Amino acid sequence: MKICISGLTASGKSTLAEELSKALGIKHIHKSYKDYIGSYSELADFTNSADKKFANSFDSEIKKLADGNCTVSTWLSPWMIDDATLRVWLNASESARAERRAGQHNESDGNIEAIRKIDKAAIDQAKRIYNIDIFDHSIFDIEINTEKMSVMECASAISIIALERDRKNF
Repeated sequence: MKICISGLTASGKSTLAEELSKALGIKHIHKSYKDYIGSYSELADFTNSADKKFANSFDSEIKKLADGNCTVSTWLSPWMIDDATLRVWLNASESARAERRAGQHNESDGNIEAIRKIDKAAIDQAKRIYNIDIFDHSIFDIEINTEKMSVMECASAISIIALERDRKNF
């Protein structure tokens, strides 16, 4: 079982994947460009400067890690993991995502411009390097508005669908 979760900045990818991993007893693969930078404020610039060789190496490592049962919470995992059991897109408004990001980084208020800058960098890189249109959701099995459902509700819904699809293993 491989559950790939994607969405724009601070849509809840990592939080949901971590909860799913615990609930299903499977590993969570979370790798981010944030691992390579000193501060979150540098993320858009790092993404904009990452070349094709780096991006391919980064994504190849994620593919290697995604062996066996797992959740994968990266922007491009739904496009990169060929044998995904379930591909999930998370939606949330800019204001909700900005508030989440602020809470994660101990900021006093949500900075929508920062969200937009990070989103744009990731969207542009996906198009430039892989010719992926982040807004073409035809590959996704389900889309969830994370403003309308709790993390537990989202995890429950996804678990039911994933378990039904992967009945032979669970």
